[in-house]
Amino acid sequence: MKLDKLSGKLYITPVHWMDIPQGNRTSEVGNHHLESLKFYFRSKWILLLFWLERAKERRNLAMMDEHQLKDLGVSRFDAVKETEKWFWQN
Repeated sequence: MKLDKLSGKLYITPVHWMDIPQGNRTSEVGNHHLESLKFYFRSKWILLLFWLERAKERRNLAMMDEHQLKDLGVSRFDAVKETEKWFWQN
């Protein structure tokens, strides 16, 4: 990164990994940032999988007949109400 002293703006300048001395290629700050990014994308991936599973369960609920709904203890009204929700709605 580079700070422009006249404007006070911070610019990100590309750095080739070969330009960094061998002993300083990784730093605690860089590793922490990488771990934060991994956590962020992993949590988004898990949320996406959760939403896909919820959508699948609602499609299956919509296809159930009265006998299957009765086995679950769910009325047709409640099933329709649940299946009309968007995948991200709880």
